[in-house]
Amino acid sequence: NEGYIFSVLEPPNGMTHKKLKDQCNDMKEVLFDSEQVCSVEPSAKTLELVIDNYIYNLTPKLTVLFRDEKRPDPLDNVWKVNSVDEIEFDIESMKFYTAMKETGEKFAVPFKDNGGFLVGGVAGSGKSASFLVMLMAMLNQDAIDLTIIDGKTAPTELDEFQKYGLADVHKFKSSGGQRNYDEILEVVTKFDEEVAKRAEDFKEKYGVNNFWNIPVEKRPILKMLLIDECQVFFSEKGKDNDDKQLIRKIQATVENTVRISRAYGGMVCLATQKPSSEAISSDLRDNCGLKVSLRAETSAAENMVIGERGEELEEKYYATKIGSSQQGLAITKSEFGGRERVRFAYYPDDAMTRDLERIYQRKLDEI
Repeated sequence: NEGYIFSVLEPPNGMTHKKLKDQCNDMKEVLFDSEQVCSVEPSAKTLELVIDNYIYNLTPKLTVLFRDEKRPDPLDNVWKVNSVDEIEFDIESMKFYTAMKETGEKFAVPFKDNGGFLVGGVAGSGKSASFLVMLMAMLNQDAIDLTIIDGKTAPTELDEFQKYGLADVHKFKSSGGQRNYDEILEVVTKFDEEVAKRAEDFKEKYGVNNFWNIPVEKRPILKMLLIDECQVFFSEKGKDNDDKQLIRKIQATVENTVRISRAYGGMVCLATQKPSSEAISSDLRDNCGLKVSLRAETSAAENMVIGERGEELEEKYYATKIGSSQQGLAITKSEFGGRERVRFAYYPDDAMTRDLERIYQRKLDEI
C-alpha cells in the first residue's frame, strides 16, 4: 500500500529499457516524459509534475524514472598484472582468471570440456596480448604442453616462448612466392596424432575415455595448440593449386583436432583479425565451444566469431562499438547464453620478460 520511487540508470538483468517501459504500459500505469518531472521527494514519495502549465503533486504506488545519465563504465579501468603469480587459477577446471567482468568479478575462459577457442579482433584490439598473460599463467603452473604456429613473418612476443624453451614456435614463411604450408601441415598433423593417441593411453592407464574424468592429481597436462593469425593458413584466396591443397589439409586436420580434443585433453586456440567464411569454415567455427570477440570493424566479422546479435541487444554488447583505445575489451557468451563484456588484463612487456626468466630458471633448477 506504500508508494516507492525507483531511479533506473540501467535496466535489470535480462531486460532492456524498452521492455521495462512496455511492461509498465501493460500495467496500464501513466507514463510521463522526463521533462515533465519538476522534482522528486523520496521521503514523501511524491512527484511534482508540470503538464500543460498545470502543476501536479502525485503519490503513485510505483514510479520508474528513466534517466539519460550513464554510470561510469567499470571496464574503463585497466587491470595491470605485474607478475603471473598474481593470477588466480583452478587446475581441475583449467580456469585462469585473466580478465575482469563489469561486476568487478574476475573472469576465466572455461576450458574444461571444450576443444576449441576462437578469438577475433582487429589489429591493435589486444587480441594477441590477451593470450599472453593466460599462456604465461598456465606455463607458470606447468598446466600446458604448448605448441605455437605464428601467422606473422615478423618477430613477435610469441617468439619469446621458443627463446626460453617453453614452447615450440613455428613461423609462417613466405619468400619468392614459396610458402611453408607443408611444414605447417606436418606440425598440425603431429599435434592431431598425439591428441588422438591419448584416447588409448587414458583407457589403458586410467580406465576412462575422457581426459576430464581423470583425477586432477593423476591427469597429464593439457596439450594446447595456438594458431595466431589463423586466416593465413586457412584462406585459399589468391593461392595456387598446390597451396590450396595444403591449406585444405591443414584446415581439415585442425577441424578434426578440435572435435576430438574435448575428450582427449587437447585445446586448439585460434586467433584472427579477419574472421570470414573464406578463412574459417562453419564446421570449425561451430566446433569451437569458446568464442571471444575483441573490437570488430563490421557486424559480419563480429557475427562470425560470437554469432548473431539478439533482439533489443544494448549497443555496449556490440564488438563494433568497442573503442580503439579499449585494448583487451571483449564480448563473449555468458553461461546463460547471452553476451557479456570482459576486459583482459594488461601485461607489460617487462613483466612478461621477468616471468619468462623466472620460469626458465626454475625449469633449469628442476633438471
